[in-house]
Amino acid sequence: MRENILRLTDIPAHIPVMRPALPTADKLTRFLQEIDEGRLYSNFAPLCNRLSELLAIQFNVEPENVLLVTNGTLALQAAVATATKSNSTWTIPAWTFVASAQAVVSAGSKFVLEDVAEESWTLEPGTRRASDGVMVVAPFGDEPDLISWAAESNHRPILIDAASCFDACRNLQLVNKYNIAVMVSLHATKLVSTGEGGVIVGPKPWIADMRRWTNFGFCGDRIARDIGTNAKMSEYQAAVGLASLDMWSDTRVLWQEASQNMKTALEGASVKCQPAIGKGFVTSTMVADFSSPEQKIRAVSAFESARIGTRDWWGGGIHQMPAFKGISKSGLGVTDSLAARTTGVPLFIDMTSEHIDRISQAVSCL
Repeated sequence: MRENILRLTDIPAHIPVMRPALPTADKLTRFLQEIDEGRLYSNFAPLCNRLSELLAIQFNVEPENVLLVTNGTLALQAAVATATKSNSTWTIPAWTFVASAQAVVSAGSKFVLEDVAEESWTLEPGTRRASDGVMVVAPFGDEPDLISWAAESNHRPILIDAASCFDACRNLQLVNKYNIAVMVSLHATKLVSTGEGGVIVGPKPWIADMRRWTNFGFCGDRIARDIGTNAKMSEYQAAVGLASLDMWSDTRVLWQEASQNMKTALEGASVKCQPAIGKGFVTSTMVADFSSPEQKIRAVSAFESARIGTRDWWGGGIHQMPAFKGISKSGLGVTDSLAARTTGVPLFIDMTSEHIDRISQAVSCL
């Protein structure tokens, strides 16, 4: 099966944290030929429409609930910009990738930080909030919990940044009932990819507003009736996405195998991994959760000695980013703890038993 999906090459002695594998040229040929024949390259053209329809099936929604965007950060920005007025305030978790914060600020809004829960690594619903909107982050492949956020969506829009959660977004039909939108990244590092891109799923009126925002504020003509930008996905991105989606049933098997092998290797040293893995979802990142910051330091040192890559995907949290140095750093104890004791470890689709053995040996001395 591996040979049918990837053209494998020898991996150097260094084991990288990730090794993306997009569809090869032969998988893209028929889609590129369609582009050549139709000579339509952007502006909601046929391949983009087909990809939207197939993703709607994947997420158990209707095509009108789905919008393709040139990247995931702009998809978040589109949601913020169309859900609330400029200069609104959003609650976001301190424990997230910086794109979550950048999207809010780029949309002309502000954010306040809130700590995440120890068990879930994400915001808890039901907390009293004074913000105009809430951006929830489903961490490292976890399932977006639409039901738990339903009640709060009656008071303010709920935007779920589920960037790495393609596999966990199997049923998003509740977006038709509640004021909730979910963004999934289609970046090259993700499970299903358009090379660079994102998809957002939400209530049809909200998606229609976002669609206008991604197309200069146009609404079926060439008159800008709203503020917007150009964030449309191109046909070439859609071609990669269609080929990637064609391969999904096979690639998921390989991701599952790699994830479970890595989980076993970590557990052999009494090291946990992110919540999503324990729930059976696959994702393209593996986050090791060590028992203490000191154990993490020892692990990173052991990995460096063995030429095994590690990466702190979310750094120290949003409040530690120089771009947001004025943001309050108080009351973020769980985020600080997670940042100090977790790190990303290797996970890629063509991991071999030799890779797993080297990683197991590196963590066995902790």
